[in-house]
Amino acid sequence: MVYDQESYLTRDMMTPEDQRLEQAQSLFRAGKLEEAKALFSAIAALNAECGVALQGLGYVAGKQNEYEQAVLYLTQAQQYLPPSLELFLQLSYLCKLAGRHAESLSWIDQGLTLVPQDYEALSFRTGILITLGRYDEALMHLRGMISTYPQDPQLYFQVGQIYGVMGCLEDEISAYQDALALKPDALQVRVNLGVALRDQFKFTEAQSQFNQVIKLDPDHVGARTNRAQLNLLLGKMAQGWKDYEWRWLDGTASHGIEGPRWQTPKSVKTYKAVHVLVHAEQGFGDTLQFSRYVGLLKKLFPKIDITFRVQKELVSFLKPNFPLVNVVSEQDALVAYDAHLPLLSAPFALEKYIQNIPKLDQTYSVSQIKQQEWSDRLGVKTKPRIGLAWSGRPTHLNDKNRSISLDQFSDLLSEDCDFYSLQKEIRAEDLKVLTRESRLKSFSDEIVDFSDTAALCQHMDVVISVDTSVAHLAASLGRPTWVLLPHMPDWRWQLERMDTDWYESVRLFRQNVADEWPEVIARMQQALRQFIQVNTQK
Repeated sequence: MVYDQESYLTRDMMTPEDQRLEQAQSLFRAGKLEEAKALFSAIAALNAECGVALQGLGYVAGKQNEYEQAVLYLTQAQQYLPPSLELFLQLSYLCKLAGRHAESLSWIDQGLTLVPQDYEALSFRTGILITLGRYDEALMHLRGMISTYPQDPQLYFQVGQIYGVMGCLEDEISAYQDALALKPDALQVRVNLGVALRDQFKFTEAQSQFNQVIKLDPDHVGARTNRAQLNLLLGKMAQGWKDYEWRWLDGTASHGIEGPRWQTPKSVKTYKAVHVLVHAEQGFGDTLQFSRYVGLLKKLFPKIDITFRVQKELVSFLKPNFPLVNVVSEQDALVAYDAHLPLLSAPFALEKYIQNIPKLDQTYSVSQIKQQEWSDRLGVKTKPRIGLAWSGRPTHLNDKNRSISLDQFSDLLSEDCDFYSLQKEIRAEDLKVLTRESRLKSFSDEIVDFSDTAALCQHMDVVISVDTSVAHLAASLGRPTWVLLPHMPDWRWQLERMDTDWYESVRLFRQNVADEWPEVIARMQQALRQFIQVNTQK
């Protein structure tokens, strides 16, 4: 952010306005933003067409994260200043921060008319196109950059990333290989290549890429965490849990809990009584799935006091299921503790006491009061009751692969059952389908938290769910749960098998072809018919 202007004027030749502008710029460079803002404002009040003062106000607002105000000031400033790439680039940058991506693209395009081959501006334009989801244009733009900068491996890497978002694995892999041909020690490119190879089920080649990176940089977090998830996917639990501990170092996961980590005692006979804080760290489903390790921890070490810190939406459901544990919301003030344990670190911490993935024997229950509330809402049962959850949180990194539009279930809903939506949040496009789909009843307005969803699940004969928290909730209750999985599943579901060691009541329905849900739903529909037939005969 430089808006000093080269001046051939000596100080005694400057106008009072020039001198005040110089003073305001000095204050800005010194980080005295409020003082700079006050002086720029005073100058602009006297001269509404002082572009430098307006530009200065925009830069101050940007530094203070007031992006809308910054855009307003700089838009005004550019009317009174000579066109410059710097100004247009800054306007584009601030528009992007303000979420005004179309305007951001327009400003950067204006800048590129002044300096067509500027690398920074060209690169920023790539990012805007990606943000707008205009992937084909971004690829065309990058290919133009490659013609100008053919030896830049970063450009090929970006091409690969875009192909990855588009699901074009062959093209993604080819682009990463082009990048590595130029820079063999580009470690992040190798990590991405490993992930793409994994998604092609080329596990040995993927493992080789991760191992090469770790050999060159033993502390490379991306390689460690991706190797962890690959090993867990392949059922190599000991190696997987060990590498999975690196997840805290890659900048994408944090828990904000200070103090020593809890270490498993060498013997259950010699451990000391301490207060351990076990804390949730990822999504609702992860908390539900791994919460049973808290029960195992208490069972193994009964003298330990445990506080279990979870998302507030789960407290009312989990608290009654852990009578010997203090279940609290993560929004509550932290209690005093001697050591802490991130929830998904529990398998690694307890590995000497368990073998691989245990069939954890804790099954959760729902209070009789909640069960009766939902029994009254549902009324008399006349047909098999089927619960349906077809989408997870839109913000989930893998949402496009795991969530399904409601209209794809229309054939399934024709079966002779009573269908109930288990969704608390319903997307706009699905709400339109739900409004006209009388065969699917919804209680989304009456679901307050997971204790309500659990009570509703408890009344279902089968819960059908994509890989989201509802699947873990129903399975933890011991309800028959059918889970729809994408072609490349999350590591916890491993490969090929129709069952899982995590839950005895779960049946897995996997995609045979990536992004193809109709065939999976057709198989599930046939299974539902068989279920109805068997249960009608009882």
